[in-house]
Amino acid sequence: MACFYGISDYCLWWSKKTINTFEGAPFRLNKFIICGHFSAITEAIRYTNKTPPQDFLDNFHEDHPKLANGKWAFPSPYESHSKTAELMLCMTEPIHHTGKIVCMDSGFCVTAGILALHQMGVYGQALIKKWGQYWPKHVPGVHMEMEFFERELGFGKTFVQTIENQKFLVHCHKDDRYVCKIMSTHGLMLPVDDHITYRYLNGEWESFKYCEPMSRHNRSKHW
Repeated sequence: MACFYGISDYCLWWSKKTINTFEGAPFRLNKFIICGHFSAITEAIRYTNKTPPQDFLDNFHEDHPKLANGKWAFPSPYESHSKTAELMLCMTEPIHHTGKIVCMDSGFCVTAGILALHQMGVYGQALIKKWGQYWPKHVPGVHMEMEFFERELGFGKTFVQTIENQKFLVHCHKDDRYVCKIMSTHGLMLPVDDHITYRYLNGEWESFKYCEPMSRHNRSKHW
């Protein structure tokens, strides 16, 4: 997942420095989550399904003990959702009902999760990738690939569906070797004037402007 872009050191997101004319106003995340807890989550995710070094101390899961049957000692209030959607809701709980945007990589491209976040007042967007032979649910992957096959570089389009009375959007943007796809419940395919990229095609350089959802994804800092 992503936080604010433009700050290289994430520890500054918890800065208590006085607002400065030249440095701007640091983000105040203390009221949402303490820096140490954020770091513990990041470290725990880094070694998911991997063997951590011997000196690694998993502070996150120590604070979230499990019972002998493998279930959490303190159940999540979102257990009625799928596993990934439950995780998305738990990780974003400090910003529920704030209307903030959360950018996620393809590991979170779950339609149910994006819709669940919307119900909790969080605008989620996730990069879409095909898993083996299958596209995520409600993503018309084959149709989109055909639609963009002969489109020009930088062409963008949003595919709109209504699921459980909620608009579900799939934003698509044509790049040189692929079509970038993002699922969300918000955003417009408007070009961002200060986010231009270049591709070398047929012996010459061509440029295009990223559209809003892709620009936000590419500029954000991801977990």
